[in-house]
Amino acid sequence: MKKLPAALIILLCTCFSAVNAQSENQIKPPPPPPKVDISKFVPPGRETMEFLKKNQTIFHLSWKSSEQIIVHLKNGKTEKYNLGDENEKKLFVEKYGLPPMPPPPPPQKPKSVN
Repeated sequence: MKKLPAALIILLCTCFSAVNAQSENQIKPPPPPPKVDISKFVPPGRETMEFLKKNQTIFHLSWKSSEQIIVHLKNGKTEKYNLGDENEKKLFVEKYGLPPMPPPPPPQKPKSVN
């Protein structure tokens, strides 16, 4: 008879430790994303849109680097300009005006901590 209460106590302790171990192994949800104030947001490409309105023959602009710009014309041709070279920059400015700034690089993904 004295063995029964001891066995119940051992059984209860085993059950509580098993439940506690399972609750600690559960995956925690990720933190919510940071809040962003969009009241001062200016969509990217505003300068590019104004540039394209002034130059009706241009379909699209793209950049290979911060100095190399590629002009895609509506007739299907492409023109490449190196704005680091003074002669090519002068040709571009005479033909199209000042170019918009290249788009900023995409944000880097945060490194995960293991």
